Amino acid sequence: MANERTSEVSANDLANTKRAMINLLEDLTIEKENIEHIVAMRTAELNRAKVHTEIIIENLTDGLIEYSADYRIRRVNSSAERLLGFKREAILGSVLSSTSKVDAHLQSLVSVLFPAMDETRMVDTTNAMPQAREIKIVFPIATDLKIFTIALPTGQDFDGGFIILIRDVTEEKLIEQSKRDFISIVAHQLRTPLSTVKWSLSVLLEGDYGELDPRFQKKIALGYNTNERMIKLVNDLLDAARIEEGRYGYLFAKGSLCDLVANIAEEYAVLMQKKSLEFRVSNDPTLPLISFDASKLSLAIHNLVDNALLYTQEGGTISIDITHDEEWAYVQVVDTGIGISAKNISKLFSKFFRGENAILEVPNGSGLGLFIANNIVLRHGGTIEVHSDKRGSSFSIRLPLVP
Repeated sequence: MANERTSEVSANDLANTKRAMINLLEDLTIEKENIEHIVAMRTAELNRAKVHTEIIIENLTDGLIEYSADYRIRRVNSSAERLLGFKREAILGSVLSSTSKVDAHLQSLVSVLFPAMDETRMVDTTNAMPQAREIKIVFPIATDLKIFTIALPTGQDFDGGFIILIRDVTEEKLIEQSKRDFISIVAHQLRTPLSTVKWSLSVLLEGDYGELDPRFQKKIALGYNTNERMIKLVNDLLDAARIEEGRYGYLFAKGSLCDLVANIAEEYAVLMQKKSLEFRVSNDPTLPLISFDASKLSLAIHNLVDNALLYTQEGGTISIDITHDEEWAYVQVVDTGIGISAKNISKLFSKFFRGENAILEVPNGSGLGLFIANNIVLRHGGTIEVHSDKRGSSFSIRLPLVP
């Protein structure tokens, strides 16, 4: 009897185990089907995303070229083909080098790739900020291009490489050149009549035609000052146009920066006194002679002092200080004026830019003074640094002791 009961238990256990295994297999089958369904859904989503991305890349108005860290071409869109005049089938998967013998129809591609590649060797791939440069190509047609080079990430599932975006800026450059030409022509045409008006008004103010009634003298003086502002604007426009066209000639010679600043300070002494400003000037007698263009550098410093004078209220302070270290000479113009907001400091040296508070204080400024000053200092191998808050502003020109 015991053996029969043992046999029955074993049969029951076997049946239970069999049912459990069947249930487990059914569950696994269901789970497998669920996993397969999820995988299929995810795969379909990825494929849709890939197709979506490919459509966007293919239809970009900017050209796009992607290449690996060893400069193997991975991807080219249709705009890159059109702008550079080649067929992608000819280069996909290949490695081009600047010394490779290429057909004429690939010369523009090489011009785009290899200057950019030289730069990307210095790119920190942890920094995805694009690097920009401009070039001109002649094939398939003469075109001005702006090239953006973007480093791709490396490590883990990424093997690095770079993306180049190619933008046609030919029309933009033509428009910009037309604007410069227009400004230059208008400024030249205004210069002669303004000079004539200045001469006529100065003759009247100096009494060459007899003593003026005080009422007339005040009105004529106002017209003379307005005419002077117009002449300065015209000169600034012409200077800005020459700078952008590379026609702003320089004549460097060894000279005393201290003497240059002393002469500028003397010119402003009366104006500072009229506005009841405290005006301080400190020289550095140990500063050696340095190389500079006296007229151009004088204009740059004048523009800084002009701004300090315009934007500093009566009773304020303006100072010009000269110092130097082993490598650099410094001219610092400090004022207790209206200051510059932090958001505007990065735009200060842009052409025609003026901050909101500056416009309120002096509505008729041109926004060219700092643009011109910065370009002059850069041409001297120096820099201008700006620090400002509500208590005033500090502009520091740094010039090399040895050119």
